[in-house]
Amino acid sequence: MSEKSQAAAERALRVLERGELVLRDVEGKPTGLTTSGLELVERLAARASTQNYIAGRLGITASAFKRLLGRTDDDGQARLAWERGRAEHEQDVIRKLLAHGQKNVIALIFYSKAKLGFRENEPTPAVESNIKIVLPRPMTEEQYYKTLGMTGPDTANNIKDVTPKPPAITDQTKPPLSWSSFQPEDSNQ
Repeated sequence: MSEKSQAAAERALRVLERGELVLRDVEGKPTGLTTSGLELVERLAARASTQNYIAGRLGITASAFKRLLGRTDDDGQARLAWERGRAEHEQDVIRKLLAHGQKNVIALIFYSKAKLGFRENEPTPAVESNIKIVLPRPMTEEQYYKTLGMTGPDTANNIKDVTPKPPAITDQTKPPLSWSSFQPEDSNQ
């Protein structure tokens, strides 16, 4: 057996004898948790302890504990112990909220918003219509007549002018009315 593997075996034996919580490599860096360490992580997580607090109780730094936990989608032993404890804590909070909701409806409103996704006073969805108004580009007179199938106003012989004629003034002797020519009637006469 090599010198490194012999030192690691002796260290593992000391860990078991002393009831240590963290497994370490020959350099003393944390590599894992013992069964007791995993149980401690789960118990503390169930009591709403933070990762920093748990790391302190294990006797390692917070960053070392986070390395042991790994990513959120890892399924290492430390991560699973942490997740079990947090799930137990979450379920305990839910039970307490629901029990309190029997006396006070506000707890149930909070739970329904936080966990069930209920929302109040959501903005109404914007009304969208499928109607689109497309305006043609500006045209010259020649282009306009061309769209009508005509070459110009001279070919519009069949179009009749229906514009009303202005009324003819029959009495040319009187000047047109204006404010200056207005004379109020005398009421004494």
